Amino acid sequence: MSELRIGTAVARPGERAFGALEVGSLADGSQIEIPVVVINGAQPGKRLYIQAAVHGIEVNPLESLRRVLLDLDPAEVSGQIVAVPVANVIGFRMRDRRTLVDGEDMNRVWPGRPDGSISERMAHVIYTQAVAGADLLIDLHTGYSTMVPHTVFGEGDARSEELARSFGTEFLVMEERDDEWERSRFSGKLRNVAVADGIPAITPELGGFSRFEGASIQAGVMGITNVLVRYGFIRGDVIGPGRQVVIRNHLTRLTATRGGVFVATARPGQQVWETQELGYIYSPATFEIIETVRAPFDSIVVFHAENPVVNSGDTVVNLGRRG
Repeated sequence: MSELRIGTAVARPGERAFGALEVGSLADGSQIEIPVVVINGAQPGKRLYIQAAVHGIEVNPLESLRRVLLDLDPAEVSGQIVAVPVANVIGFRMRDRRTLVDGEDMNRVWPGRPDGSISERMAHVIYTQAVAGADLLIDLHTGYSTMVPHTVFGEGDARSEELARSFGTEFLVMEERDDEWERSRFSGKLRNVAVADGIPAITPELGGFSRFEGASIQAGVMGITNVLVRYGFIRGDVIGPGRQVVIRNHLTRLTATRGGVFVATARPGQQVWETQELGYIYSPATFEIIETVRAPFDSIVVFHAENPVVNSGDTVVNLGRRG
């Protein structure tokens, strides 16, 4: 066994270390440094890369990761764990989903470029210095408080599906490549780039943003721990749900025809049937129901609008077919 060196973090076998990945500087001269935590197990094994907050407002996974990493005894770990608790330090500092310096969504530019925008440079440094050498990858995210917790893996990717099932959310989303996938630049997601490079990878979506949610944090702790147990990093038992449901075509969005106030009548994770009511929109001026939203096909509700105030064209419900 040899020492593990990632950025300025250096750990000998059986040690934990904290450090940083150096990227560049901002206009005021302040340095862009991305925190990194490494655990170099006392025994050989696989290497797991795990990160949080590539979108700066997604804080639940950060707390999940902190609890797991501090609870581990490196002397009892087999293998290596490389963790980036805050991937997008600029978005995190500014409490914004995007990198406001360049206006980019950092989870669309992987594997980044050494001579690109700030987002691309951060992605490049993380990918070349921290992701490189990983056997497994977990990219922790959040969506909305009204989104059913789920774990995303790519269609036809058996190794990533196994990793997703090990994480242990009840709902699993199989991401299919369609026109919406291309328009949304999903080829630049960290998960998809890692898979293309032969690394099984998943994206758990746990709770809402800009605030801590106890149940979502605990789901993250359980999921990370499950993976560590399943792949031999630590001893223990995998704790999974009673069932796991695969959802596909999860990008089906139903939008408001008329603006008003949306009231959901179907809950996230609920099986709904064609023509079933999912919610309605009423006028705030007359309280009249001006639109009823119905399921266009048999499906599962992935999430509904978190803010009930909607305009024409706003997404009110997101659906997926059962796989």
